[in-house]
Amino acid sequence: MICISGVGSIHCQTESIIRECLDREREGQLIFVAPESSKASVERLVTSAVSGKNEGVVRKGIDITSSWVNGDVVSFIRLAVRILDMCGLSDGGGSDKIIMRNAIYRILVSHHNEFKTFGKFLGKFEYVDAITDLLGDFRRYGIGQDGIARALENASEGNDETVYTDKLHDLKLLTMYMEELDLQFDLKLMFDPISEAMTILKTLLQDKSLLDTRRYRGLQELFRSTYAVIGFGNIRLLTPQEIGFVRLLSDLGCSFYFYPFLAEDEAVIYSNARSFIRSLTDGYSDVIYEDLPVAEEGYSDALQGAVSDYALRIEREDSEIIPVSDISCSVLKTTDDVIGYVANEIIKLTRKEGYRYKDIRIVCADETLKDNLRGIMGAFGLDIFVDRKIVISNTPVFRYIIALTELPIRRYRLEDVMSLIRTGLAGVTNEDADAFENYCIRYNVSGERLFAREYFTADGKHKAMLYREGRRVPAGDYIWENIIERVLIPIRESATLIYNEKLLSGKAMELARFTDTLSSNIRYIAEEFVDRKDTDRASALVRGYSEVMSLLVQFTTPMNEVPIDQEAFLSLLKIDMRNKVQTTIPLMVDSVEIVSPDQAYITPCKVMFLIGTTAENFPYSKVTEGIMNSDELARLSSDSGVELPDKVKSRNTSDLITSALMFGAVREKIYIARDLSSSESSVFTHFTRYSADFGPDIFKMETSGKEVERRHDPFDADIAARYMDELLDDHMSVSVSSIETFNTCHMKYMLQYILGIREREDGRGIKANVMGTIIHHMFEVSLQDIIKTCSTPAALGEYAQNLRNDETLLHEVSRKAFTDYCDKSENYYEKTPGFAVNPGRKAIRLFEYVLPIMLDEACTSNMVPYKFEMDLRDSADPVKITTTGGKEISFVGFIDRVDLDPQTNKARIIDYKTGDKKIELKKTLAGLQTQLFAYANSAIREGIDVGDVGYFEIGMKPSSGADFKLAPKLSSLSREQFDDVRTYVDMLIRHNCEEIAAGKADARVNSLTGNGSNSACRYCPYSGACGNDPRSPERMYNALVIGHEDGSSAKDDEIIETMNHRKEHMDE
Repeated sequence: MICISGVGSIHCQTESIIRECLDREREGQLIFVAPESSKASVERLVTSAVSGKNEGVVRKGIDITSSWVNGDVVSFIRLAVRILDMCGLSDGGGSDKIIMRNAIYRILVSHHNEFKTFGKFLGKFEYVDAITDLLGDFRRYGIGQDGIARALENASEGNDETVYTDKLHDLKLLTMYMEELDLQFDLKLMFDPISEAMTILKTLLQDKSLLDTRRYRGLQELFRSTYAVIGFGNIRLLTPQEIGFVRLLSDLGCSFYFYPFLAEDEAVIYSNARSFIRSLTDGYSDVIYEDLPVAEEGYSDALQGAVSDYALRIEREDSEIIPVSDISCSVLKTTDDVIGYVANEIIKLTRKEGYRYKDIRIVCADETLKDNLRGIMGAFGLDIFVDRKIVISNTPVFRYIIALTELPIRRYRLEDVMSLIRTGLAGVTNEDADAFENYCIRYNVSGERLFAREYFTADGKHKAMLYREGRRVPAGDYIWENIIERVLIPIRESATLIYNEKLLSGKAMELARFTDTLSSNIRYIAEEFVDRKDTDRASALVRGYSEVMSLLVQFTTPMNEVPIDQEAFLSLLKIDMRNKVQTTIPLMVDSVEIVSPDQAYITPCKVMFLIGTTAENFPYSKVTEGIMNSDELARLSSDSGVELPDKVKSRNTSDLITSALMFGAVREKIYIARDLSSSESSVFTHFTRYSADFGPDIFKMETSGKEVERRHDPFDADIAARYMDELLDDHMSVSVSSIETFNTCHMKYMLQYILGIREREDGRGIKANVMGTIIHHMFEVSLQDIIKTCSTPAALGEYAQNLRNDETLLHEVSRKAFTDYCDKSENYYEKTPGFAVNPGRKAIRLFEYVLPIMLDEACTSNMVPYKFEMDLRDSADPVKITTTGGKEISFVGFIDRVDLDPQTNKARIIDYKTGDKKIELKKTLAGLQTQLFAYANSAIREGIDVGDVGYFEIGMKPSSGADFKLAPKLSSLSREQFDDVRTYVDMLIRHNCEEIAAGKADARVNSLTGNGSNSACRYCPYSGACGNDPRSPERMYNALVIGHEDGSSAKDDEIIETMNHRKEHMDE
């Protein structure tokens, strides 16, 4: 018997249906059939309804099963499989999508040259998936090999489009080879459980005495059952095959209850129900009609008009509409603001208006919003009240095997190895993982170097140390023993075994063996989740392991003895696990429900928030074309003689009905919110007209949650004297460049040099200052060699001319200098052929251009280079500063070059720069350009008569077609001015050392480093964390010249006058 129990209201009647079914007299079991996504919600309603019934009702048994996922009807397939199993006939896995996909892949590998279109899909599993879906549709609508052959014949006769006929050709060929695989491996790929079950049902219908035989006796209970189908008949129609299946079951005693809309109205919302009833009952007599008692209590009359008008597509004049406060429409600036607004309103509803969390439903028209919900809800303390969906493909097990499979393809890059380690399944602690990553980045260890002992030795090149168990140990040795040998080498061996296997089944077998070894680690992690009261993650982790192993075992069958490369194998794994999810009933029954529109109409709610709607996705969602587009499917329907529904039209109708039923399921309040950047949907437009509570930009989500409470004043910060006394050694060394950092920002200096909070050392690739380091070294070694034979200005000029005339000599000098740099480098990357190409070629090109010019300049200026990389520590009378607190500070550094005039013995100091730099006394006044003058003070203490300093630009490219001159950019001060500046620098540095010893650590940035966001804060690693706003930082003004306090430009003598004034008042 089939009962059409008509529903006369668009309001959700699931509770009424459940009550009516429980009250109805029945002979056998009552089975509620509901969508998989709504199964938990229906189960709660059923449990609640049963709890109020007497014991006799409860004993009769109630079962909840699932009918379809995302519109794909599977309940009838499952029921058919159950019938076959009860009769001792297995379905052979014909409905298993994984087996079907693997079979298609095998066929494409073996016969790809025979296919006209599908051959291009080899290894592209998203297209193989699309073929699988198309064959599934064909099976549901009864299009078999004969139908495809008939369509191909008609298409060929009609001179149809080549693309269409090629697809039909490939489909016919594919189904033929699938039949061959069925016979070869007993797979039954072309097996249709519903058709086979219908064959059995027809046999039993012709001879019901067979039900008493042993084979069919188990079906008797099944045929006495009553099936209450919830959520079916209004959105999705039955296929002809499914209708026949239901009718046969009905003839054998099953009772089916469907609950479609029944109304005289011709509105679109009723169209699917009319079609459903017509197709189900046409030519079938065992049908009864009744009206379901409609329960309207609890539904707001205020909402009724707006929802009804939307469902029936009624457009009213503004004068006919009475806005209601139960509908709220809002436009906010960002998506985060939208979610924050929803969370804020939920708090109001639960704390002030008496709602429970379970009364509230959030509908996401944009699925991606679900990923943001939990985090933002957490900022409002609502994360534990949010229903969760965990994606199995994001669990540690799946991420681990994907990373393992990728390692050989990506040649064991450090990033990929870390992805594997960070899953937590490799047996490496977080502390060791951090140490390993830092070490490898510092010494540029990646790829095959990870497995070479020479990169993990405690030699002079690998000085890193670790603290383990209270003692310092060499990082290289520790990492080699505890991570490389213990973990990574066995992992590489397993990855290599998988990679070397050529067949799909072989790769799967090796990967399954390795995955099986993870079981103990998985158990420990799952127990840790349980201890944290996070049982849903624990369950997802265990299920993820189970799903992966199940998948791999399926791949090991003889049918999968087919060639596959590693990338295609990786793609296959990702495709098969991509959509596997675990939906759990939350630990707290009182939780907010988060669903998609197609899941939001099965059960009622009191309050609904609709977010993520746009003109493109709601109410009409985008219809994705498959292997065959809508026009081709229409032609196939005509050519095969099998009626197929119009894909676009049926989807649009279903979308509209779904949205109407979704609003009909709301009893009291509707909130619709969208962000300003999204296009306005027709739904938003409609309900805005009925809303008495419409407001743009009514909520702003604070991204940080609350203002950071700092424990220091960034503009008056210091490190207490007692701490500085511990931090500073009695004898310490500093560089002049670090003092310039102090004058840039006191806090940056303290964090970087005193507290040692530095950026991680990175030895990978080319850094911005590497070019300067290379060329520095090349000029140092080459000039030292040249001076040995050319010690006079004239000789240097002659040698420069020889270099210009003899390119071979120039190349020999440059290559020797570059090779010397590489040989002495501690960075392994700088010893590789790749480094010789980039930046090697550029460095050599610049060197060969600048060297002759540099020698010419020495000749014309009469200044011969005679000291190189002069180490301040080797000075006979080094500069030492003793602070008032008794701390002795020595200065370290290297002077790039000291030039000497052979006739006058006057000297100058040259500093190489790859960029444009010149002496700017205003920066010297501010403490930002003191290095060369400090070097001059050190050299003078050595007895060298230094009278000038400057920069020699060695990295500039010559302009094409224009004269280009390189020369040192010297200070060009008089001797008196030069002495005034260097003595000011000496006093400033001594003053800075006192400030450092006193712990001065304010976060103001020097005004000469730029304005606003272009200041030194822009590239500072501590930017923002210090407390100074990097977009508009507070600044210190150390460069104010007397008479130019307004910042106007000043002459050099005016700046020097200010320096002399400060020397007199430095301690004030």
